[in-house]
Amino acid sequence: ALPSVRCGRIPGLKALGVPTPHSALAEVSERTAHHVLHDFLTRRAYGYAGGISSMRTAPTACSRLSVHFAWGTLSLRTAMQAAEARQRAIDPDDPDAKQWQRSLRHFSSRLYWHAHFVQKLEDEVWLEQRAANPIFRTGLPTVRGKGYDKRLAAWCSGTTGFPLIDASMRYYRQHGWLNFRSRAMVTSFAVHALRLPWQTIQYELAKFMFDYVPGINTTQVQMQAGVTGTNTIRVYSPMKQMADHDPEARFVREYVPELREFSASEIRDFQQTALGTYPHPIIDFKHETKIMKDALYQKKRSPEGRRAAKVVYERHGSRGRKTKR
Repeated sequence: ALPSVRCGRIPGLKALGVPTPHSALAEVSERTAHHVLHDFLTRRAYGYAGGISSMRTAPTACSRLSVHFAWGTLSLRTAMQAAEARQRAIDPDDPDAKQWQRSLRHFSSRLYWHAHFVQKLEDEVWLEQRAANPIFRTGLPTVRGKGYDKRLAAWCSGTTGFPLIDASMRYYRQHGWLNFRSRAMVTSFAVHALRLPWQTIQYELAKFMFDYVPGINTTQVQMQAGVTGTNTIRVYSPMKQMADHDPEARFVREYVPELREFSASEIRDFQQTALGTYPHPIIDFKHETKIMKDALYQKKRSPEGRRAAKVVYERHGSRGRKTKR
């Protein structure tokens, strides 16, 4: 051995002065990855289809493998092969076979999308800073100055005065993971309602993510911001999302303790009713989103926007066959 290299047992994290991970974060190791995969495919995947949209069910219905893909303790190929083997093993006479097959198909399709989004950034690294569709690179009504600082700080800390947004952001900070619908919602809120630049938002989200993958984060933020020109411009309403996915405000009350003394109906009426020490909404949602939507649609529907969208689609559009519904 070289004289400068100490021999013997590798010291533990404590001896090296590495802080102990937060107990809410997922454990990352190859052994844990295979355990989570097995648990998902044999038990939890049954509720994947239909269970991944609400944060009341998503923490268990989702595969929870994203952190292992991000850290390299599990490969996409291993997960795909295991999912296909599980599908083949399902007894067609099992009364639950249809739900199992549906859930596993949905899961497998998302593995394909994972690779697709990663490849997009690998092919065009400039997507980190520039919108995929050049028509959206200038002229959007984003906020600046003190308004920018105030809105960004409220969004990051979960104090915007919009209960489901704040609950989701606080959960994200604590657990380093959030389901897809909630990520889309908080991103949409940041870029459409708060009118913050999507370039800023991608980096702020990255600080929360324990399962951070640059290609997925950047391309998904652009998609939710509506700056690709090929995707539908989706402005998620936090009020509708709460009504659809947390109608009893259980998730909200768990992660926003200031609201625990209030009923679900009172919380849903947050825009008209003061809720103790909980902040009043920092913006007029309808007014602010209209400003951004008008600008986005004007650009998207212009001849230049349509031409640019065709180029983007030819370069990055899905080549998968459309399935019949």
